[in-house]
Amino acid sequence: YVATTESPSLDEASIRLTLHVAADSDARSAAEADGSAARPFPSILAARPALHDALRAGTPVRLRIGPGTYREDLRQ
Repeated sequence: YVATTESPSLDEASIRLTLHVAADSDARSAAEADGSAARPFPSILAARPALHDALRAGTPVRLRIGPGTYREDLRQ
C-alpha cells in the first residue's frame, strides 16, 4: 500500500502532528524514540501506537516514512 500527498482528501492545513519513521534511526528501541524528526521511530510498527493514539484523539496526523527497507507485517 502506498499513500501519497496526491490524495484528494488530504488537507495539508489540517495536519497537526507529523510522526517520523527512519530505518536508520539512532534509537535502539521504540522506547527511545518519540516520533520527532530528531528521534524517529525505528520501524512502522513502533510508530503505530502513537499514530493510533493521535487518530483516536481526533488529531490529523501525517506519518512520514523515511527511505529504507522495512521488513514488517503490518497486518498485525
